[in-house]
Amino acid sequence: MRLSKLFGRERLLASQVALPNDDYFPDVFDASKEAVDAMAHRIAVYMGVSPDSFRLEIFSEDEEAWRATVPLWSGAWDGAAGLFFHGAQEGRFTIGVHAKKLKDPIALAAVIAHEFAHVLLLGGELMNRDELDMEPLTDLATVFLGMGVFSASAAFQFKQWNEGEKYGWSWSRTGYLPEPVWGYALARFAKERNETQPAWAAYLPTNILSDFRKSRKWLDTQNN
Repeated sequence: MRLSKLFGRERLLASQVALPNDDYFPDVFDASKEAVDAMAHRIAVYMGVSPDSFRLEIFSEDEEAWRATVPLWSGAWDGAAGLFFHGAQEGRFTIGVHAKKLKDPIALAAVIAHEFAHVLLLGGELMNRDELDMEPLTDLATVFLGMGVFSASAAFQFKQWNEGEKYGWSWSRTGYLPEPVWGYALARFAKERNETQPAWAAYLPTNILSDFRKSRKWLDTQNN
């Protein structure tokens, strides 16, 4: 695995899988800057990112204006979700999350995890920002470093609403990988750690869980 070469296999084995529950995120989330900072610092600890290596900003300005000025823009299918300034200022990297993600803590955590993966891969000079697979590999790094449940859960979200006689639905996507790839990545993660029935799989959305099980079954037939 390429990520094993970059981070070391020991890190894969030692990664603690973070889950969307009070054991991992006991702080009350009220969408305030303080709550986002608290979430970010917990994710940083889980992923092995120094809390002193970054500063977090929340942005909501016109996306095209940001695209013209931000050195590295991390987008998503339903619009830009996060950003990473490549180049530390005063010893810290700046990461940003779009204010629209504050309504969805799971998606917010996934975006923050993706930007922290940038801090480790790009900020740590483990890969070049111009590499064609930089963004997909960054998504995969969140699995490698224990945030895969959040990243995969945010990959595709379908919501229905009903207000009196009005009803409708919406969907959003976050990240660079299709659902089957998330399922395979999580299955490979479990396989490498010799987890046959990981408890964390129960937190996966039904569609991702199905891909996870199919991939794990196939991986068990392989010799490597």
